[in-house]
Amino acid sequence: FPVTINREDAIMEYAPSPVTGGLFSQQVMCYNDSSRYKCVLAGRQSGKSHLSADCLFGGQPHEVSLYCARTIEKAWDIMFSVFHEMNLTYDLGLKITKSSSTITEPNGHTIKLYGIKDMAAAESLRGQRFRRIVIDEAGTFHDDLLRYTIQNVLQPTLLKSSGDMMVMGTPGIEPEGYFYELTGDPYSGVMGHWPTHHWTIWDNPHIPNKKQFINFIS
Repeated sequence: FPVTINREDAIMEYAPSPVTGGLFSQQVMCYNDSSRYKCVLAGRQSGKSHLSADCLFGGQPHEVSLYCARTIEKAWDIMFSVFHEMNLTYDLGLKITKSSSTITEPNGHTIKLYGIKDMAAAESLRGQRFRRIVIDEAGTFHDDLLRYTIQNVLQPTLLKSSGDMMVMGTPGIEPEGYFYELTGDPYSGVMGHWPTHHWTIWDNPHIPNKKQFINFIS
């Protein structure tokens, strides 16, 4: 007999995170969104990195998840402190290895940090198999590179695993480009190709003295 599987239930069973208790409401809505492909529009200090880590945790032994930024140095700078803090706070038993840019959970699931600086870097991911992919700072990618990376290289790596992808970044100055095609402008009701979650630093309860921070960076 055919078996009907509820995708949301399957995802939550397949990829539980041990640290979702630290997420605030907008992050929880994104985390619980069962869409296979989705986007996040959020600015600096809004909690994108912690959400990324939460979503990347929870794979099965021998599976690999992928976190991408424009360069490997940037990927490491963004995520090392997040994984290190979570490891200490929640006693996760992570093995964090800079030489291979990997974070390994006790069961053997590996989270790989990677930089996509050009087409050649994107091509090196071709033919691999990933459980889940997070692309961060999507607005800093050249338009053709982001489109090629997602459509030609990364989406096929998710086929066999029925994996999913989340593309994150800050809203661009001009409403154009591939990242804008994916997100649209949820602030004004313009729909993009992928479901998009959005929030700002003002929604992040973990940042004190927000007004002082905004004045500092303005």
